[in-house]
Amino acid sequence: MGFFNKFSFNKKREDTDLVFSVAYENNVIYSPLKGKLLPLDEVPDEMFASKTLGDGLAIYPYMGKLYSPVSGKVTALFPTNHAVGMINEAGMEILLHIGIDTVSMNGDGFITHVSNDEEVKVGQLLVEFDITKIIEAGLNPCVMLIVINHQKFGTLVVEKQTEVDCLEKIISFSNG
Repeated sequence: MGFFNKFSFNKKREDTDLVFSVAYENNVIYSPLKGKLLPLDEVPDEMFASKTLGDGLAIYPYMGKLYSPVSGKVTALFPTNHAVGMINEAGMEILLHIGIDTVSMNGDGFITHVSNDEEVKVGQLLVEFDITKIIEAGLNPCVMLIVINHQKFGTLVVEKQTEVDCLEKIISFSNG
């Protein structure tokens, strides 16, 4: 959790959470948005593609709202509002990173809806982002979902391979 302790910043609140109607599982990660799934090694950013930060996947977003993929705690809000660090109830450290090189936008087009150290539930709105602004800035809006400490939970299994709906089961872990 130390990686995320360095960050905390802006927030704006709104009650725009999704209703989560499936039985929640601690060892499962649900999709934080609707979009097209991409393997990390296809992301045009070496830090993510090489899995230096951890394992996971990427989603090309169809909407500009990022929802919590787990129940847990927000451990980091980056100053430019383009990334959120979380830890779920099982101790899984998760990084949600909106776009590639979007740090250069200095927060323009990003609105956070949670605060650092806030307890969140699956489906709670974390960040709104303007996909059009990201693209107009010449950047890729792909959202990376990284499990920093994935080794502690077994083998990471991607449940879907093409498109995903918001809050659909996308990552689970197996011991095999």
